[in-house]
Amino acid sequence: MKRIKTILILIISLISIKIIAQKNVADSLLLILKSAQQDTSAVKTMNDLSWYYLRNGDYDNSLKHVIEAKELAAKLNFKKGLAKSNSIIGNVYYYKGDYDKALEYYLTSLKLREEIGDKLGISASLNNIGNVYDTREDYKRSLEIHLRSLKIKEELGDEKGAAYSYSNIGIVYYRTLKFDKALEYAIKGLEIQKKLGDNNACGNSYGNIGNIYMSKKEYDKALDYYYKALDCRTKASDKAGISASHIVIGIILLKKHNLSEGKKELLLALNLAREIAAKPLIAESYHGLSVCDSMSGNFKEAYFYHINYKHIQDSIYTSEGAEKAAKAEALYESEKKGKEIKLLNKDKEAQVAISAAETKKQNTIIISVVCGLLLVLIFSIFIFNRFKVTQKQKHIIEAQKEIVEEKQKEIIDSINYAKRIQYTLLAHDNFLKANLSNHFVYFNPKDIVSGDFYWATSIKTKLAEDSRQAAGKLSTENRQLFYLAVCDSTGHGVPGAFMSLLNIGFLTEAINEKGIVKPNEVFNFVRQRLINSISKEGQKDGFDGILMCFEEGSNKITYSAANNAPILIQNGNIVQLESDRMPVGIGERKEDFKLYSIDTNPNDTLYLYTDGYADQFGGIKGKKFKYKTLNELLLTINNKTPEDQKTILKSTFDSWKGNLEQVDDVLLVGIHI
Repeated sequence: MKRIKTILILIISLISIKIIAQKNVADSLLLILKSAQQDTSAVKTMNDLSWYYLRNGDYDNSLKHVIEAKELAAKLNFKKGLAKSNSIIGNVYYYKGDYDKALEYYLTSLKLREEIGDKLGISASLNNIGNVYDTREDYKRSLEIHLRSLKIKEELGDEKGAAYSYSNIGIVYYRTLKFDKALEYAIKGLEIQKKLGDNNACGNSYGNIGNIYMSKKEYDKALDYYYKALDCRTKASDKAGISASHIVIGIILLKKHNLSEGKKELLLALNLAREIAAKPLIAESYHGLSVCDSMSGNFKEAYFYHINYKHIQDSIYTSEGAEKAAKAEALYESEKKGKEIKLLNKDKEAQVAISAAETKKQNTIIISVVCGLLLVLIFSIFIFNRFKVTQKQKHIIEAQKEIVEEKQKEIIDSINYAKRIQYTLLAHDNFLKANLSNHFVYFNPKDIVSGDFYWATSIKTKLAEDSRQAAGKLSTENRQLFYLAVCDSTGHGVPGAFMSLLNIGFLTEAINEKGIVKPNEVFNFVRQRLINSISKEGQKDGFDGILMCFEEGSNKITYSAANNAPILIQNGNIVQLESDRMPVGIGERKEDFKLYSIDTNPNDTLYLYTDGYADQFGGIKGKKFKYKTLNELLLTINNKTPEDQKTILKSTFDSWKGNLEQVDDVLLVGIHI
């Protein structure tokens, strides 16, 4: 036995200095291990070997060895080793993206560590559980758990563990956009990790700091920290970390418009993520590649990557997984409370049991048994009959369910295809950027497809006769006109989407085919086309919306507005511009649409929106957000960057809506002059 223990100690030492990096050496050492399977040292060593495989991205070997360790630990009733094995299994599932399974094993590990009073182990389990809640975007719960873990580590003087907690707390603050607090905790953790020479942990902290600077749009700083993260993770042979580093470096390069280098980084990340079968990393790689090809105009490739991204993402984040995770924690809390109650009442229960046993009479026992047998017989007959009926009903229900699910799948597939068509016809981001240098679009459909739409086109046309005379010359120069429409079609979902496609078609016909230049005349034309096409029997289908016309080199904007007023923020004041109180379609009024114009100045901001944002119910009292509140919000954020404005509008809308259903499609476009 002494010789076996000496071998085990040698194996642990070899693991720590990474001599067993070659698989054949590791496998040879495991043969020696298996001859010592009655010793707890074998459990510790197999756990350490499994952890080594895990850090190197070899999840299959890690799981294989840790399951052996778990079985041996259970056989020996070695709870500390069993807790460690459950924790490592949880980590394997966490890295593979199966978060509900990971939480199940983390909670099992926590229960075992609480039973033996292993405070250091308890803090480690809490850290892992906090990370699961972070991935599920339950940031409040995640922060509570990480702070509990940190308190234990600080009490024990565990510097290395405290550094991990600082880093994880920083991540939660980063997710909730509290960047100063995030940076404070990330730097605290990094200083300790650098002192301890922990390359793996340093890599994570450098990456976290890089994320913060990327969110602050300081891309050069972010890139610098992520190259440091990549260097540390490479030294630590952390394949998952290396893949994650390449993903973020690629995304930063895309933001800096270095598309070719960005794509190289993302392809490196994807290959490595596939090698280690890490679903979350594979999904993020696909998402980055979709964005890259979209920016490059390779829409076919972009769509391919996006479909792959959604498929993997949906397999990770399911409502069933979240529900299972919640049940697992509830079961853990219930068992924990049950044990506490049992300990408090242990003596009392023993006394009651003894007393009850002494007072029982033989005749009561006989009567109880006879009655019990009779009841069992009666209920057995009843249950058997019900079972036969239930089985028949179950077969019928299952058959009907399969038919319904198949039809539902066909319908959803058709709607998703309609979404592809609709999104192709919407104004493409690159086209908007070419004509509006500083803008954002916040588009949030209620369903898969939308009745709201934003559309744009540009044409060249001759200067108008009155404009040439006013200029004192007869010129035949062409002028470049850019049109932007923000509209809300009748209905939402599939009916609204059909209307939006029809409306886009008529707008395109008016400007690009008929050569109609003035926005009000475009609306007149589209209204007549709608009436002739779909309103012959009195239907009042059409749209409310705004059509803006921007002339190259001019600060004057002409527009037409139907039941929707543009918003202009000028010199710190908000101005609701004029509009016509009638739709593009059949309405109570039938006058021609008016042509409006505005003179803009540098730093003015123009907002065009539909009614979905203002009409959303939410907040503490479940009331509408309202236009006044929306306009005040726009006034407070108009000096921020377009991307920041969009982020604030999205987070405000999501926070206001909470758990309530979204009532309508949401569309808001901001343009900084």
